[in-house]
Amino acid sequence: MKYLAYVAVLIAGFSAGAATLALAPPLAGPPQGDRETGQNCPGNGDPQMRDEGRPRPPRPGDKQGPGSRRPPRPGDQPQEPAVDLSKLSKGTVVIQGGHATDPRDGGRPVVLVAAGLGVEPQVFRDAFSGVRPARGRGPTDAEAQRNKQVLMTALGKYGVTNDRLDEVSNYYRYRPESGQLWKHQPAQATATIENGQVTGLTITSGGAGYSSPPQVVIAGYPDVKIKADVEFGTDLRTNGKVTSLTVIK
Repeated sequence: MKYLAYVAVLIAGFSAGAATLALAPPLAGPPQGDRETGQNCPGNGDPQMRDEGRPRPPRPGDKQGPGSRRPPRPGDQPQEPAVDLSKLSKGTVVIQGGHATDPRDGGRPVVLVAAGLGVEPQVFRDAFSGVRPARGRGPTDAEAQRNKQVLMTALGKYGVTNDRLDEVSNYYRYRPESGQLWKHQPAQATATIENGQVTGLTITSGGAGYSSPPQVVIAGYPDVKIKADVEFGTDLRTNGKVTSLTVIK
């Protein structure tokens, strides 16, 4: 007996918020004037710097979120609520996670930002390393302009324009201390089941904004392992989309 289990994919994620830029965690000090703290490009798109005095990066075993001994910090990985698979219809495809970042990047989705700019992740890391922190406060206009110039000097040679840098930076704006995620779109898929066995999956929407391969499970089939592949590109609407889901034999 062959049948298709078409189900809506459940994604436990966080809403993307228009707050802190993906390129820099929020600063500890109060905002200056009408600027938003924790942005690389406040107001007119000038880059704002990281705070040297911010807490240390997370270490293996650190806890965060509700019930933990400390609130989430910039660089922590988003914690998603667990999905009770026993309450779902058999064959339901569940996609979770896919928002891990490189430990070197302090929680920033550098792979997404770099791809959006059309450069390699290490190129962006090297460019951002020249940005000077504002030491717990919002940057002055001169400091913001200086940091924008540092970024453009490093990235301009790769064809990155000032407007494009602002566009990509603003697109991946987020608030990590609130558990919010950068702008993203959940992927969707259906499972093909033959004679009680999962034989494949069909992606109905690749989504966007995945910085790492998500975890994919199928309700009622705990032993089925799925490999997800993610693709990056300059189109922000599809940057970080799931391109394939493969059943591992």
